[in-house]
Amino acid sequence: MQPKPAAPSASQAPKLIEPMRDQHVDEGNPATFFCQIQGTPEPVIQWYYNNQAIKPSKYFRMTSQNGVHTLYITGAFPEDQGVYRCQALNQAGEVTCIAHLKVNGKWVKVTNFISM
Repeated sequence: MQPKPAAPSASQAPKLIEPMRDQHVDEGNPATFFCQIQGTPEPVIQWYYNNQAIKPSKYFRMTSQNGVHTLYITGAFPEDQGVYRCQALNQAGEVTCIAHLKVNGKWVKVTNFISM
């Protein structure tokens, strides 16, 4: 008796369908990163800023709906500039995409007065 051929696996490694795009925003304005990733089972998503995991807060909101994964920064400041990464992981594999945030700072005019 021959062994039965293995059934095809229902698992599919996460696949990047639409990558994130670099963002350029003015200081204090919101910034939004999104990407589309498919996988079976549904991948677990983790966001990173300069290789540090981002936790949801009033400044950072994350959503995932129908394979579209979004990171929303409520107000971007120069200290938020850097590399943002979305990592999708399931039992079949993982995929990562990155984008950069550039924040245009506000200009402050300084006038020096010299009194004699």
